[in-house]
Amino acid sequence: MGKLARMLPTVNGKHLIPWHERKKVMQKAGTPHYMAPEMIEGYYDEKADLFSIGIIACQLLTGWHPFYVPGDDEQSVRAKISAPEALEFPHHIWEPVSLEALDLCRKLLEKNPKSRLSAAQALAHAWFQDPAKPSPYGNVGGLSASIFEGLMQYQAYNKLKRAVLQLLTRELSEFEIQELRNKFMALDTQGDGLLSPEELVLGMRHIGYAMSDEELDQIMASLDPQGQRIGYKEFVSALIERRVKFDRQQLRACFKKFDTNNNGRITFEDVTSKMAAGITESEWQEITSVCASAKGGGPRELTFEEFVELMEQTEG
Repeated sequence: MGKLARMLPTVNGKHLIPWHERKKVMQKAGTPHYMAPEMIEGYYDEKADLFSIGIIACQLLTGWHPFYVPGDDEQSVRAKISAPEALEFPHHIWEPVSLEALDLCRKLLEKNPKSRLSAAQALAHAWFQDPAKPSPYGNVGGLSASIFEGLMQYQAYNKLKRAVLQLLTRELSEFEIQELRNKFMALDTQGDGLLSPEELVLGMRHIGYAMSDEELDQIMASLDPQGQRIGYKEFVSALIERRVKFDRQQLRACFKKFDTNNNGRITFEDVTSKMAAGITESEWQEITSVCASAKGGGPRELTFEEFVELMEQTEG
């Protein structure tokens, strides 16, 4: 069940929560015109997203919404989506579109989620795998040594600075990170949205960049607690500092996310409550000890100015 399944508790490799219990009644979220049938019912998993993607794909390819015509209200759209009958794909609309694209949309819009394609199956579909089509993945011509130098620099940062960079990255627009997105896809030869150590090694070989196995392991561990795959947002956060200058207003907004008591200071407890990766008390002491105003060896708090000072340091 993707990332969610990996988060579920296990004992000896077996999930404690049975499969039928994982699809719980959940809040209906999203635009009604793009909801999967099972989301309308309230029992759904990640397959609901694939149905929504199928609707969007239809619109991108033909301009046709499979469940809505002008004049329909929300109730009639829901009724069409929930109807048990298989969806019809009008010939006059789909005639200019390839059979592979039509087949992909059909399989994404299966009303039974068990029959619907998963994300991995969709990416493996013939329409995406056509070698005659240009692909943004694996185009290593745009790679440079600065990418790997940036990853090396990021892994040397302390955990707090890494967490702050990840928070700041979330506030950036796609336009601001477009260049890094292209770099990520160039390294992502599998096109699965994750970078493996092997894919990083292939990218380094292409530009003649040398890195030891130990250095590669450190980079992987700094961006993924399991040290196995690097996600897109994590990749961007590792390299964004070299491309975007964050101003004090952005840093102030980030500081406030840690400052749970709104008293102008952040404590070890504040930080641990906000950081998914976690930070130990000894690491916190080490991080705060480099501030110019650090005194004594007791519990430390960071003021905003000290927070900015930490962010301006080039090493952890």
